[in-house]
Amino acid sequence: MVSHGIVIRQLFRIFFDQFGCKLPNENLKIGAHNRLDVGNTNWSKFVIEVSDENHGIKSISCEELFNENHLSALQ
Repeated sequence: MVSHGIVIRQLFRIFFDQFGCKLPNENLKIGAHNRLDVGNTNWSKFVIEVSDENHGIKSISCEELFNENHLSALQ
């Protein structure tokens, strides 16, 4: 999904706060999913498990959050 930062932050807040999604590593600070300085082309990866029975979200896990490694070559 591609969107403006505020929409992404609001979606991530739902993932973390309402669905109990955990941060991908211990080095990220609590609240990192709400940070304001998200780069325009940062990317994140979530795995969402959906129930076969009611099509509700069973679990969400975050594998990458605000990855900006591809930008390092530009600096």
